[in-house]
Amino acid sequence: MRTITTVFAVHNHQPVGNFPEVFEEACQRSSPPFLEVFKRHPEFIERMKTIVHRGQITKLTEGEGPRW
Repeated sequence: MRTITTVFAVHNHQPVGNFPEVFEEACQRSSPPFLEVFKRHPEFIERMKTIVHRGQITKLTEGEGPRW
């Protein structure tokens, strides 16, 4: 069987000590559009959960990652 390597990454953070208004603007400008796209594709999320549980992929997280 042929092996395929794929990387799916989401990088989203603000530096420690950033101004509260910068955090707020970043959240308002980036989070809603990102979540709207994910909401349109719940089957993708379910498929990702399945292959994580099978051990076919590894989640790389920092801080509070998803609790699948």
